[in-house]
Amino acid sequence: MPSTTTTIVSVLAASSLAYLAYFDYRRRNSVEFRKELRRNSKKYAKAQEELVTAEKVKTVGDIRSVLTNSLVKNPLPTDMESKQEHFLAELSQGENAQKANDPIGAALGFYRALCLFPNPTELLGIYEKNLTKDILDVLVSMIAIEPPQSLLSAFGGAAAPAAEDAEATLD
Repeated sequence: MPSTTTTIVSVLAASSLAYLAYFDYRRRNSVEFRKELRRNSKKYAKAQEELVTAEKVKTVGDIRSVLTNSLVKNPLPTDMESKQEHFLAELSQGENAQKANDPIGAALGFYRALCLFPNPTELLGIYEKNLTKDILDVLVSMIAIEPPQSLLSAFGGAAAPAAEDAEATLD
């Protein structure tokens, strides 16, 4: 005599197979059902796209707030000796955050080091070779939000890009 568990599992399996057969029959034979499936699929895709867009906007907002808070609370030094000391400290902070799997913290450390480095284009080349894509994307967003003065002067004092361009860098 079968146990109660076996009976319940058998009934569930049989009902699942029956539903699958019914669903397949409706999908093949009902035009209206297929249209409804397509509509639901499009709604789902649109909702997913909106969710991704909202998440990108939130990420850019988080990056902007972390960057401005850091620059306000801990302004960058201006004299050469302090710059050298702080450069190494900021690099180590970025590396530690990278090891801790914190892309925003790591990018912040590398951004602050970039602001202190005398030749930022060279340092950007090193970053491109050695940093992971997620950290590099956050770093590029930070540069787009608040371009370092050393980088602007390296490019001939070009105008600062708009903060909205930071959203495009995450795409």
